[in-house]
Amino acid sequence: MNIKTGRTGIVLLIAAAIAIAGGVAYYVQSSRKLPEGLIAASGRVEGDRIMASAKFPGRLREVRAHEGDELKAGVLIALLEDESVQARTEQARQAVNAAGAQLIGAQASLDVAEKEVPMAITVADAGVSQAEALYSKAQAVALQSKRDAERHQALFDKGVIEKHRLEQAELDHAE
Repeated sequence: MNIKTGRTGIVLLIAAAIAIAGGVAYYVQSSRKLPEGLIAASGRVEGDRIMASAKFPGRLREVRAHEGDELKAGVLIALLEDESVQARTEQARQAVNAAGAQLIGAQASLDVAEKEVPMAITVADAGVSQAEALYSKAQAVALQSKRDAERHQALFDKGVIEKHRLEQAELDHAE
């Protein structure tokens, strides 16, 4: 075998290996799957009609993108009139203000109640103390009436007082 032929064979083998590796790389690169609904193509896409929608209904106030402009995802392309949004925002603001006013009123009522309740407790405690005093006095009067009735009975039994005075003492005790 000739040295030239051997080198040529090696060069051919290396070239074939490179070609096979390039073919495998191309096959792997071209066989990548895209998500469903997408296609891979090269060239220029032109469209006559594009459907765009907003989250809220309204009229266009300003258009910021024009035919032929290159746009990126998320770029603002138009502005809507926001009168209805402003009206709803104002309505919500008024509701917040009304709730704040109700909160202030409730706080004022709570402040008044916090002052009135201790006062009412003090008045009630005074009423209880007065009732207890009247009860103690009534008990003392009842005890004294009982003692007077017992004394009158002893005096009547000894003949010192007449029956009329005894009955009066017994009636005082019964009341």
